Amino acid sequence: MNPVAAYDRFLGLLAAVVGLMVLASMVFVVVDVLLRYFFGAPIGWVIEVCEYFLLFTPFLGMAWLVRQAEGHIRIDVLVQTLDARTQAVFNCWGSFLIVCALVPGAYYSAISAWSHVERNVMTPGVYPVPKGYLMFVITLGFALTAIEFTRKAWGHYREIRSL
Repeated sequence: MNPVAAYDRFLGLLAAVVGLMVLASMVFVVVDVLLRYFFGAPIGWVIEVCEYFLLFTPFLGMAWLVRQAEGHIRIDVLVQTLDARTQAVFNCWGSFLIVCALVPGAYYSAISAWSHVERNVMTPGVYPVPKGYLMFVITLGFALTAIEFTRKAWGHYREIRSL
């Protein structure tokens, strides 16, 4: 399998994991509420796990979302009124500028996460876990999304060249 196809499958896998986390959160919360109110026995870890899922969901899913529905994350009412070449130019530059924001975000989130790992910072709560490892999800999300926007920019650039 070529690297691009493997990467595409990896994004699909992350999207499936995000879907499972959303579904699991729903089930966990419903079961926790039922156990708490009918049996007086809540599940201690549900809130913490759902909080982690809330962190993981956007960062693991945003690159896949860019791939599937670039229009979901932009407002292009003005751009749609322009000719095809000008639209491609705006889209190319927009994608490039987003990459310019995501790359430093990935870099600095990695530095922060590594700092937390080195200092052995733990999350507050009933079941503390190393905070730095959770923060690497932010780095991964920013990096994968930067790759997707780079691919989008390249596609728009090729579109400009063909028009």
